[in-house]
Amino acid sequence: MSQSHSESVPASMQQTYATITGLTDTFCREHLNDEYAALSRQLAAALARKRPSPLARGKPDIWACAIVYALGSVNFLFDQSQTPHLRADELCAQFGVSKSSAANKAKLIRDLFDMVQMDPRWCLPSQLDTNPLAWLIQVDGFIVDARSTPRAVQEAAYQKGLIPYLPGAKDAAAPAQSRQAGAGENAASRFRIGDSVVVKPGVRDPDFDIDLGGWQGRIVYFGQMDDGEMLVRIEWDSKTLNAMGPDLIDRCEEEGLDWRWMDLYASDIEPGESRDSSDQR
Repeated sequence: MSQSHSESVPASMQQTYATITGLTDTFCREHLNDEYAALSRQLAAALARKRPSPLARGKPDIWACAIVYALGSVNFLFDQSQTPHLRADELCAQFGVSKSSAANKAKLIRDLFDMVQMDPRWCLPSQLDTNPLAWLIQVDGFIVDARSTPRAVQEAAYQKGLIPYLPGAKDAAAPAQSRQAGAGENAASRFRIGDSVVVKPGVRDPDFDIDLGGWQGRIVYFGQMDDGEMLVRIEWDSKTLNAMGPDLIDRCEEEGLDWRWMDLYASDIEPGESRDSSDQR
C-alpha cells in the first residue's frame, strides 16, 4: 500500500470520463503504448475528481488530446530521440483538434497538478529506474539519492511512498512476456499491464497481516527483484475499495500508506474477470 493514482471517479463524471478515456485508450493503443494509456486514464480520473471538474466544460476530444499532450510533456514524447516519439502537431492532428487548443488545455492540466518534466508522479513506469527525481529523499536534512542509501533506509522510504519501488525491482512496466525473468518468469508471463487479477487464498498483507485472498484489481506495472521474483503492482478495483471499510483506510492513512494499491509477487495472484461495470470506472 504505497503512493499511486486511482481511477475512481464521481458518479456525476463517469460518462464524461468514459468518453475521454475511450479516446485516449484508442489513441495510445494505436500510436503509443500501454503505459501512456494507463497514465492517461489516471490523469483523466484525477481531473474528474476536481471540484468543480474542468472536464465538465469543453469537448471530450480536446481534453483527451490535452491529457496525452500533458503526459507527453512530462515524458519527452516530443523529443525525437525518445521511444515512443510523436511531434506535438502530429498528436493534435490524430485527435482532430488544433494545436493551440490542446496546448492551452495541457498547460491548464500541468498547472493544476504542478506537473514538471520528469515528474515522478506522472513518469512512465518503465522510465522510473533512470529518473533521478524519483529517487530523491531527505535524510538528516540532506537530499540524497535513495539508491545510494542503506537497505533499511530504502525500505522505510518505500513504505512511506517516497520512492516508487525498492532498488533492484527493475523494468517496472515492461510487458511481462518481453522480459527475461528468474523464478517469477512463468507466473509473470501470464499477465499484461491492465489485466484484471485476483489474489490467491491465504496471501497476507505485508503491512497489517490481513488475508488478501479474493481481493481484485488491475495490474499497473511489473518489477523484477534481485532474487528473480517478479513483483506486480495491483490497483484495487472499485468493489475491493468499497469492501475495505473505514477502519483499514484510516490505519493506512495513519501509517502513510496508500490503500488504493499494493505490490505483491506474481505467484500470489491469478487471472480474474473485471468486476467494474462501465459506470464505475
